[in-house]
Formats: sequence, structure tokens, C-alpha cells
Amino acid sequence: MLTEADYWSAADAAPLDDRLGEHRALALLGQGATAVGVFETAEIGPGDTVLVEAAGGGIGTLLVQLAKRAGARVVAGASAESKRRLAADLGADTTVDYSRPGWTEEVGPVSVVLETVGGQTAREAYGLLTMPGARMVVFGSASGNPVQIGSDQLLPVGAALIPFSLGYRPQRWPELVRRAEELVVRGELDPVIGTVLPLAEAASAHRAFEARTALGKTILTP
Repeated sequence: MLTEADYWSAADAAPLDDRLGEHRALALLGQGATAVGVFETAEIGPGDTVLVEAAGGGIGTLLVQLAKRAGARVVAGASAESKRRLAADLGADTTVDYSRPGWTEEVGPVSVVLETVGGQTAREAYGLLTMPGARMVVFGSASGNPVQIGSDQLLPVGAALIPFSLGYRPQRWPELVRRAEELVVRGELDPVIGTVLPLAEAASAHRAFEARTALGKTILTP
């Protein structure tokens, strides 16, 4: 089991930039590092059409911004209307409810899928990767069902399937956090702070996660 010691050492400590604020800095510690790592792994650039799954969450809202900043066309996927509205406000060109049957027909071909839902959604999203050089970066399975794309789908589609996890490259975490912080300080990235609750109401935060209604980063305070 990984602990904080596997990610950080005393040599990685750095002063907190006062322009960030505590809540935004916290949003970047895990989710910011993951978003920057996923974005760089996907090698997104102008001409790409990118499907961002879970686009209203803490990582998804950052990925929408990063992909737009890179010049890509962004399709934001989320099951809740409030999350789709948020993604549109952050610059997504279009949004889609991937919990609806036939949702892929609304999207059309894409060159990149940033996959974090898993299960049937992942299989359906993989089928959209018909553009040259298409790739899917897998960094989670929010539905609780893992990504299961077998040779029956992998070989006919032929898109690259790329995993990303700080779990197998923990040494990258400090570097990615700093890179995310620099983007925020320069005004090129803005973490979305959703609900801020006292620790005593942690159960409410968990219920929102389970219902998949939480927007942006949820923060618990002492």
C-alpha cells in the first residue's frame, strides 16, 4: 500500500504561492497532478477532438481547460445537467450525457478519449476513436466497473490504449503538482472549488460522490 512517503520527501517541500490560496492548492495536490499527467500523456494539440469523461468533477474540469488551452475541440461528457453546464462554461465546445442510450451518435469520431468512467461507457467511447492516431488514456473507473476492452474491440478499432496512474510512477507527483501550480499562477488554469464542508459533514460529501452530483473539488475543513 502506498503512503505519502512514497510520493514525497523533505527535498520536495516548497513554499506555497500566496496567490493560490489553501483551497485551490489542495485541489491541485492530487487532482491537479493527475490532470496534468493525463493531459501530457495524451499529447493533446490543435486538430484533436477530445472527449473528456466526468467533465464536471475535480479532474475533469481541469482537463477541459487544459485541452481547450492546447487548441483542441472539446466534448465534455457528464450524466448530470449541472456538470455539463459547468463544462460548457469552462470552454467545452459541446456536451453529452453518456448515460443515455445512443449517446455516441451525438459525438461522432474523436481522436482522444480521457477515460475515467469504465464499464460500458468505456467500451462505447473506445468505439469513437476512428480518427488517425487516435488514443484513449485510462486513469480511473468512477462507475466501479473496470475498463474491459478486449481484442474483439481493440483489433478492429486499433486505437492506442494508454494507462496513467500516479500509483506506478509516484516520483512524478511533486513535479506534476508544481507544473499545475504554475499554470494556475499564470492564469492559464483555474481549479473549480465546489462544496466546502466541515469534517463533521463528511457523510454528505460521500453521498454526493456516490450520487455523482459533486461539482469540481469537494473540500472538508477541520
